[in-house]
Amino acid sequence: MSLDWDQYTAPGAAHDSHERFPPPQCHPATRERALRIIIAWAKLPRSERLKRVLWLHAPAGMGKSAIAQTIAEQCEELAQLCDSIPELVPHIEAVIRSSPAILTKSLPLQLKRMVIDPLSKIPLIDEDQVVIIDGLDECLGPKPDRVDPSEEQQLVLKLIDTLVSSDLPLSFLVCCRAESWIQDGFKSLPDLWRCTEVLKLCQHSDMDSDIETYFRTEFERIREKSALPLPWPSQDELGDLIRKASGQFIYASTVIRYVDDPWNTPTDRLNVVLSSQLPADHNPLEALDNLYLTILNRSPKRSLTMEVVGCLKSSTEVIYSWDTRCFPNRSLAYLVDVVCKWPRHALRGLHSLIRINGTAYQSPFFHGTFTQFLEDPTRSKQFHAPLDQHTPLLASKCLSYLVTRSIDSNSSSDIFDTMTFASRVWDNALTLRGPVVAAATLRSPGVLDALLSRTFPLGMVSTETLHKKKINLVLELQHSECSEMTLSEVARHNSHLDAQFDQNLLTRLEGLQGPEQTLFRRIIDVIFQLPSSAEQLPPGSEIFTRWTCLYFEGYNVGDVLISTGVGTGHRCVALGVWPDMRLEVVPLQALILLRHSFIEFMATKNRSGPSGWHIAHESQLENLFIASLTSLLPHGFRLHDPVLDWTSWFGRSILALLPFITRPESVLSTLKSFYDNCRTLRDGPKKVKSLIYDHVILLTWEYTILRSIFNGNVTMASALLDFVHDRFRSANALKEGGREEAKFWAEVIGRGKWPLFEDFKQDPTGFIARIGIPRYISCAEDGCDNSPGCEMNLQH
Repeated sequence: MSLDWDQYTAPGAAHDSHERFPPPQCHPATRERALRIIIAWAKLPRSERLKRVLWLHAPAGMGKSAIAQTIAEQCEELAQLCDSIPELVPHIEAVIRSSPAILTKSLPLQLKRMVIDPLSKIPLIDEDQVVIIDGLDECLGPKPDRVDPSEEQQLVLKLIDTLVSSDLPLSFLVCCRAESWIQDGFKSLPDLWRCTEVLKLCQHSDMDSDIETYFRTEFERIREKSALPLPWPSQDELGDLIRKASGQFIYASTVIRYVDDPWNTPTDRLNVVLSSQLPADHNPLEALDNLYLTILNRSPKRSLTMEVVGCLKSSTEVIYSWDTRCFPNRSLAYLVDVVCKWPRHALRGLHSLIRINGTAYQSPFFHGTFTQFLEDPTRSKQFHAPLDQHTPLLASKCLSYLVTRSIDSNSSSDIFDTMTFASRVWDNALTLRGPVVAAATLRSPGVLDALLSRTFPLGMVSTETLHKKKINLVLELQHSECSEMTLSEVARHNSHLDAQFDQNLLTRLEGLQGPEQTLFRRIIDVIFQLPSSAEQLPPGSEIFTRWTCLYFEGYNVGDVLISTGVGTGHRCVALGVWPDMRLEVVPLQALILLRHSFIEFMATKNRSGPSGWHIAHESQLENLFIASLTSLLPHGFRLHDPVLDWTSWFGRSILALLPFITRPESVLSTLKSFYDNCRTLRDGPKKVKSLIYDHVILLTWEYTILRSIFNGNVTMASALLDFVHDRFRSANALKEGGREEAKFWAEVIGRGKWPLFEDFKQDPTGFIARIGIPRYISCAEDGCDNSPGCEMNLQH
């Protein structure tokens, strides 16, 4: 009886098959460490072999198949490759002739009848023969539409377990990705797992060095063939390619194949690869993208896969290098998984792309180009994930996690890393990713309610971050239609954040030692007696620099403020532009050194009065505002220093005082003179436009008006809106150079897109009453202005 073997065999699986020609092979002088380990294992005498199975695993595209091919060829030379055993042929043929249907039976039965039984009938082979199984994770089985491929792959492991348990002269090299079900399959078979040695290619490979060797050799070959001059590519270009490869040979080989195209110039093709924008007519990284798409498409739950990949990507965008020092021993994938509370199968099919284990210093993705792939819709198609798209979702999940933990009395120290991570994500999403991301985060379902439940323990979040949370809560109003109910919620959240801020700040101040408390309090008292107390804070220049510091009785004021947590982080200020105005600019310099959040605390009596810190009275704030702005008046915005962003400090340090002043007439005339002066600067309107209409100033104006409203300061809020309208009208009336200014003021009041200001203008007092904001009581009305602050209640 003749048998048609073709329908029962897979000749393309052989290492020397024509279907695999040319086969993938390790490039010379690469993967040497891993190859040495595997060959040493294969050559071990049977009596010395403790592990019959060697499992080599690595992420997708790292060169596992090339290693398997190279090992197969070397084992063949050593006569240890289990390619064919001639002595088995008659025994197998006898089984088939006696039972032809055996070829259609289950694999376990075929294994016993056609492998195990025949091997027991031939003389014992001297040394083990190596069976190489490459790409186990890609085994789909005969009916992938009916049987989950993961079940077929676990079946192969069971067959290996059977062979190993039969004590046959065989050893097995399994090369595949470390998919979760394959890991589970190994561990579910105790006998197999005990005799399996695991070789992680990432840990036993000089990845960047191997990639560099490959690139240098191949580029030299292309350069010589194309007669290109040295050096090509440049060292910087080579370094960029190595970084993008991140140890993955599939990227390196894809680049070389693309550059080596005989119909194009290699230099042009390399420039295309290095460009941040891929060409519209073709994709040089198509092979790599197909690998990504194949892995992503395997997941039956695409929405969950997108959430996982998107949140992990956002974690790299919102967590910065200085954050990772707080939780160095946890991978970002682990932290995000815990925070998001995904089901166990969420990461199931993504282990070849996502670094499950590792440290926070490492990217959650194995492939350096995977993020670029996700951000390019032409490459990632249905898996497109733009920058920061999932940041609001991740941040809201972090807040939910923090709320749960903050009210959980059983929280233990082992969750500190995750709580720190969640807090950093939430803080950075609101303060560092821009107003659009902050607004989207705050609009996420349940976020505002969760904020009211959240406490912010000292050390987990800075007092300044709490202040920024409040700013973003208010600025978020410009991005959405707000009902009075929403405005009322924002007012409640602001009060909640104020209480948290005050608690953290006072805890910090109470921790000061007696002499430190006294020095700090005296400095603050002097600052709020400015400008009359300017001589007590003599400026002093840093040697050989333009930096100027304020000193109080020999102490650097900036250093003292920083050490107590109320400084901006600047110990000095670049004031070289005012060589003849040292005392005149002391008020502005003091404001630059002092966090406005602390000024706001001291200016609000119901917050700072009980603890004895209500020492920033309205008349003092007026004096500081006028003195600081007057020192800028002759210069306008020409004080834009490359070291210090003057436009930013103008808003943060000067305009931010206005919500706590109830006498607009005392300050707005100076502000009008300042803006009028900016129109007439000698260096013309073009220089001024880039500074006076800066986006930071725009946001600060919006916040100043909104903060006045939410502070209950009806008088100042109304006066500021009138001021903005007047500036808009006067700019429109200018014959030359007024268009840009008019556009700026129109943006401030949000013409046609922001009804909040219009609603307020119609009935200011009724508006704040309806949303539950108490009217702001000025120091003059309360009787505490120009009087000493309450006695300090801090512990000495």
